[in-house]
Amino acid sequence: MKKKILFTFFAILFSVKVFSAAISIAWTGPGAISNFTYDGSAFNYPSPSISGLLPGGYNVDYYIIGINGTVFNPTLVVNTIPVNAGQYQVYVIVTQGANSTTSITFNYTINKANPILSIQNSPITYNSNSIVAIVTSNVSGNLNQTYYNGSSTAPTNAGTYSITADFVPTDVTNYNSLTGSSAGSFVIEKATPTLSVTNSPLTFNGTVQTALISSSISGTTSNIKYNGSSTAPTNAGTYSITADFVPTDVTNYNSLTGSSAGNFQINPMSIRIIADAVTKTENDPDPPFNYTSSPSLLNSASFTGSLGRAPGETPGDYIINLGSLNAGINYVLSINTAFLTIKPLVTNYIFEVPNAFTPNLDGTNDILYIIKNYRVTDLAYFRIFNRTGQMVFESRNFADGWNGKKMGDPSGNVLESDMYIWIAEFTRMNETGGGTSIERKTGSVLLLK
Repeated sequence: MKKKILFTFFAILFSVKVFSAAISIAWTGPGAISNFTYDGSAFNYPSPSISGLLPGGYNVDYYIIGINGTVFNPTLVVNTIPVNAGQYQVYVIVTQGANSTTSITFNYTINKANPILSIQNSPITYNSNSIVAIVTSNVSGNLNQTYYNGSSTAPTNAGTYSITADFVPTDVTNYNSLTGSSAGSFVIEKATPTLSVTNSPLTFNGTVQTALISSSISGTTSNIKYNGSSTAPTNAGTYSITADFVPTDVTNYNSLTGSSAGNFQINPMSIRIIADAVTKTENDPDPPFNYTSSPSLLNSASFTGSLGRAPGETPGDYIINLGSLNAGINYVLSINTAFLTIKPLVTNYIFEVPNAFTPNLDGTNDILYIIKNYRVTDLAYFRIFNRTGQMVFESRNFADGWNGKKMGDPSGNVLESDMYIWIAEFTRMNETGGGTSIERKTGSVLLLK
């Protein structure tokens, strides 16, 4: 006996005419007219329950043909099952022996399926242009017309649009065409404006400075906050900016509350430190590192700490650095190139006066200076006399030299070439035991014109 695997249908008991035996068929399957929907698979049927058979074997065969215009199985091939939509008639034939044949006939319909339309690009964000809904079907075919809330014009504004469409399937045998069929809702969401800071970075200037906020669209900005505070800052630093914003076009853009606009940067002011070059003798304490600054600090700010230098105590030059000098978060410091010069340790003092000079304004040896070392610390006086004992020059400063002219002479002429006597009194460091001593020295110098 042959059997096909099928759908579940209502059980219908059919009575048949017996030609050579009293055979009854209990059929579990379609009614006299049954309707199904095309799904691309064959519609098979279960075997009937047969009674009244004589002893011995029997055979059950199905013959299915198309009716009412449906073309199927014209050569009546046994057990051929239809797939496509259409109307069909089924013959079930039971045979036993040469003369025991009976048959039962019923009709059924495979209806065309309806294509399903859907929207592929929803939701989508407003972009100021008209936006077309992308409508697709679960089967191939042609989309002839799309409607947005009944209009054939694709929308621009944000909103929710009911989409209907006309559709003609490629497979018109098994699928219905659609007219004004719903594809669902097409949603154009409001766009979100973006905020940004347009005047960053700024430089600390001692006053309150506010961030300038711009938006990608027109509207009103309010409630600007700096790291969560509504107070605009003065000090240098990085401030996270948030703001509220109401767009002019509220139809297509969202309002913003506490939205980020980025960072607002106030950079420190640059201060140049100009250090003085200084000198010391090895093993002596470092002298103070004096400096000036430019520009001046603002708002009564002041420096803390002090300049430093590169390490070392052997004779040589050591660059002076910023050390611990600081002016706070609102300033960034830089320093010029200056050195601490460490001179070799000398125990003897030097105090000498050249024995000749030529004040002829040729740029060479025009001024008579005292030659000394660091162990000479103070000058009480340096006096020069002419041959007659008249004082012609006096100084109490090592930096002052004699130019060969007489003090108080309004003519300003250089004195005559001659031998002149000098006398000096000065303070010098003792060679041992520390402390200082007063020394007096005298000598002569030849003035040559």
